[in-house]
Amino acid sequence: MTAAPYRWHSSPDHRLRDSRDCITGHQRRTAALVQELCAYIGHPLHDSDLPRWALVHDEAERLTGDLPAGAKRRWAYLAEALERAEAEARRELGIADPDLTPEEWQIMKLCDRLEAYIWAKRLNCTDTPEWQADLVRLHKMAWAISGDAAEWLAGKVI
Repeated sequence: MTAAPYRWHSSPDHRLRDSRDCITGHQRRTAALVQELCAYIGHPLHDSDLPRWALVHDEAERLTGDLPAGAKRRWAYLAEALERAEAEARRELGIADPDLTPEEWQIMKLCDRLEAYIWAKRLNCTDTPEWQADLVRLHKMAWAISGDAAEWLAGKVI
């Protein structure tokens, strides 16, 4: 038996919890953001694992389930244990770990988190202190990539 493919299952906000957002939709939207950002900043994707990884990065959660981001930040040992379980689940599913550059990992993390923010914004859920802190984190993540990435992000979250 696999875990439910829906995201936001543990969100205290019923709008997110009941949104029926699925892992597959999230991964596709994340992949679209990855491609858009890479085009904007001039990062080539022709020999990169990044597009494939964006499309499968959460597949292991079908077997492991997921923890809310806040819990992962608060209890690092849970995040580490979950990452080990997800790595084993990916092996069972035949999903190879990606060969990404450090910049590509930053791009992936930014787009993954941004996709969640955009989904929550679409549902009018981003007026909380937690989401506002997440927006600050997103800007810091973008600036860590480049000024162009920060400019691209600013156009996405306005």
